[in-house]
Amino acid sequence: MKDLLKGKICVVRSNMAGVFFGEVVEIEGSQVLIKNARKIWRWNGANTVEDISQTGVLSSSKVTVMVETVLIEKFEQIIPCTEFAITNLTNQEVWKA
Repeated sequence: MKDLLKGKICVVRSNMAGVFFGEVVEIEGSQVLIKNARKIWRWNGANTVEDISQTGVLSSSKVTVMVETVLIEKFEQIIPCTEFAITNLTNQEVWKA
């Protein structure tokens, strides 16, 4: 089952670190490695992470800079994104404090 997600752009909800968006590289046990990752720190325009994976977020959301890789130690959900959500999340302005 986990091989079905490799190479897909997904929303990943971690146990403690928040919600991320990126390409799944590897899943092992409760760990997931994603590349070209952004954290969705706060969002508007979606009620759930499932909604984010389908339609993305509004521009008033807070999405971090992209990093090369993130290893998430404990994930709760990995949800493949639609093309619409990928475009939306990729094009979000980088949140700056």
